[in-house]
Amino acid sequence: MADIEAKCPQCRKVIMVSEFADLTRLTCRACNSPFKKPESTAAPVIAPPQKSTHRLRVQREATPASSPVSAESPTQAAVQQAQSGERVVARVERTEDADKTIHVRQNLISWLIFIILGGACGYLRYGQYLPNGGGMAPDWLAMFASYGWILMVAFHILVILKAFKDSVFQGVLCAIIPFYSLYYLFAVSDDFYMRAVIAGVLLLVGQDGAEYFKVLFGGWFKTVGDWIQSGGGDIR
Repeated sequence: MADIEAKCPQCRKVIMVSEFADLTRLTCRACNSPFKKPESTAAPVIAPPQKSTHRLRVQREATPASSPVSAESPTQAAVQQAQSGERVVARVERTEDADKTIHVRQNLISWLIFIILGGACGYLRYGQYLPNGGGMAPDWLAMFASYGWILMVAFHILVILKAFKDSVFQGVLCAIIPFYSLYYLFAVSDDFYMRAVIAGVLLLVGQDGAEYFKVLFGGWFKTVGDWIQSGGGDIR
């Protein structure tokens, strides 16, 4: 089963859905608008033909009356169709311009959040290396070194939930592939605010959390390597 992209016709939000999903039953999570209105499947009712008792008279009257209409109707229909197409194009262009404006504004706000939060977290964690000193007290640094990995696990779970909300396939990749959640957050996801907050806080706990997982997984890898080298026997 593959996923396909579906774009909301109202707010242009793109989500990933199953190829077997019924778009007429889906609504946009951003603006709650239906993705597609269900079309009527009822067959048109065709009246049975009736015999005309004035065939010759009807033919004589229809010929002169239809000549001016047939010469003008195609032109009017073409003009109306062109005007309708121009209105649709103008509406799509306005929607795309609004989407670009929103995208730029969210991007700028997220960068501002990252600069403020990341600067504060970076100063608290690495202020001790400044010429004049600073940063957190040694006791607080020791606490973050011991428990900072919990924040990293919480961020990992948040990214997995976000990925599952956007696409089941992306959620599975984040859950089973190491470090894929970071790639999804910074390269795939369009949640600028979550990206800015997590990136800022990682400046505070990222190094200590990485050291913790390095020691933890290093011990696991050594145990598995020793078990393989011993042929599956007792490990001493």
